[in-house]
Amino acid sequence: MAYLGRQLSSEDVKQATGLSCFTSGQIRFALVRRFNYHLVQTYGPTLTTVAMSWTSFWVNPEVVPARVSLNVVTVLTMLTQTRKVEYFPEVSYVRAIDVWLFTCQWFVFVSLIEYGVVHYYIRSDSKTKVTVTEGRGCCKTLTPKEKALRHDYAARVWFPVCFVLFMIGYFGFYVIDWVKYSTGAI
Repeated sequence: MAYLGRQLSSEDVKQATGLSCFTSGQIRFALVRRFNYHLVQTYGPTLTTVAMSWTSFWVNPEVVPARVSLNVVTVLTMLTQTRKVEYFPEVSYVRAIDVWLFTCQWFVFVSLIEYGVVHYYIRSDSKTKVTVTEGRGCCKTLTPKEKALRHDYAARVWFPVCFVLFMIGYFGFYVIDWVKYSTGAI
């Protein structure tokens, strides 16, 4: 500390003020967002959009306009919903909402790609046979259409299962983090 061009030592400060102890204070703020807003404005609509993309698995693969339009509408809806976060403050790290929206967008996009694969099998030459081994060594020959339908049946099960597993991991990770922060454990 300097006084009139002269450096003051701690002894000089003690003599001048009569104090030998300096105190300090600390304030801690815990800011937590309300989850209900994001539940209604982001999580709910994106969850229903992802589930809506799965309904295409129950539409006959030969009805191309129905499946393509359903998949394209869900992709465009997700793109619109992900634009909401542009109005959030910019930060230098990945936010929980970014992880959620990216994963939902990915699931919707992959359901569109899944139909591309199914449509490829259906459009394949019907003379082409694919051999699949089942059970105890007996073989069955599948036509491309049967293979496409089998692919659709598997997607009906695995897409929701994978999304539910993601949700368990996502909410488990972020809710535990939120509880730690809101209780002051962090």
